Amino acid sequence: MSLSLKTPTLAKQAFFRSAVISSGGAILGLANALFSYLNQQGAMPAGGPELQITSDGPLTSTESVFADAPCKIFGIAIYKPTATATFFKATDSATTSSDADSEIRQKVAGAGNSMLLAYPKGMAMAAGVTCQGNTAASTGTGSGANGPVVTMVIGRP
Repeated sequence: MSLSLKTPTLAKQAFFRSAVISSGGAILGLANALFSYLNQQGAMPAGGPELQITSDGPLTSTESVFADAPCKIFGIAIYKPTATATFFKATDSATTSSDADSEIRQKVAGAGNSMLLAYPKGMAMAAGVTCQGNTAASTGTGSGANGPVVTMVIGRP
């Protein structure tokens, strides 16, 4: 399976519906800045199918595949619906997430907390992106219903 890319306008709309609204608007300014930058740098050429928006959550220790092909991550919106602290992890793999060796690891705490991790030049993932939510940074104990809700902006490698 390959990436399912959308035109820049549709990708931005999907991201705002999924991530910005669920965060209560907390990441609106950051999201606008990220998409404006991507547009200026040519990552979003007018009319070109260049970006994919993928969402899932609450994440648990079960693998959640966000991309099963080589790609670049441009942004990750993370929303925490519950108070229990958990860790979001993203691994460079098309099928398996890693408990201890994930490429991206972010602690998320506090009910209603939102954040946007931005990679303006794109973070290359050679195989794909598989994510999970855990209760500790270095173990695979699942976060269950306490996991974060994640929306990712992905583009071509």
